[in-house]
Amino acid sequence: MRQILIFTDLDGTLLDHHTYSYEAARPALNQIRQLGIPLILSTSKTAAELKVLRCKLGNTHPFIVENGAAIFTPENYFTTPFTATGSDSEPQLTAHFFGNTYTGLIEIVHRLRSDRGYRFRGFADFSVEEVARETGLDSGSALLAKSREGSEPIRWDDSPEALARFADDLAQHQLQLLKGGRFYHILPEVDKGLSVNWLLEQYRQAAPDTDFFTIALGDGLNDLPMLEAVDLAVVLPAANGDQLDTLGVQTLMMSEAGPVGWNRALTDIISELNPKG
Repeated sequence: MRQILIFTDLDGTLLDHHTYSYEAARPALNQIRQLGIPLILSTSKTAAELKVLRCKLGNTHPFIVENGAAIFTPENYFTTPFTATGSDSEPQLTAHFFGNTYTGLIEIVHRLRSDRGYRFRGFADFSVEEVARETGLDSGSALLAKSREGSEPIRWDDSPEALARFADDLAQHQLQLLKGGRFYHILPEVDKGLSVNWLLEQYRQAAPDTDFFTIALGDGLNDLPMLEAVDLAVVLPAANGDQLDTLGVQTLMMSEAGPVGWNRALTDIISELNPKG
């Protein structure tokens, strides 16, 4: 038995980089839901943001937040067939965290800034209004974006040389700096690829006789570990011009960005794989 698993980035991939709309992806989203294919959202966004988005999408599968800092799984998901529950109510979520708590991370980051004189500001410094201005989110969504549990987005206002020194300083505390679509992200030494592999192991343990075929879609450098961890990687053009080099993986390069390219890629892939054929 073969089962497809789809892992997807959000901003600039399933969601339009500027409007955050997924309307252009509705045909593929509907097809995925009808075929019972788990769609696992993998993002730099927070769990609070994802809970709202998953409700809109009708998604009841596990999800990866804050670039892999944590994974949330619906209660009993792996003890029953891993398909959408069909329930209107959200089941209890179980969290699996990697690395420091947000409070511990911020203490380290702010101490380094004070001691070394680095110039940057992060979500812990921003007001809700500033987050909204920096991201283009409405105020309610900006408040959810500040509800962080394991990572910190920052706007770097210093030199490239200082950025390299800052990354070295973070490494001394088992923290890393990742470049995202809008911000640099400080998080434990984890990534989306580690989270994909952790979740894939849960699926395999729950269904040992199933052959899983994994697909991932992304557009940013922080997506690269996820793209390298799957059987088929779909690379969409990045709004910030990042160029991804996915060596050693089967890669489908798309010429269209955002939900338009996302929809076309998955429609074509699912048609070719023909999972119900």
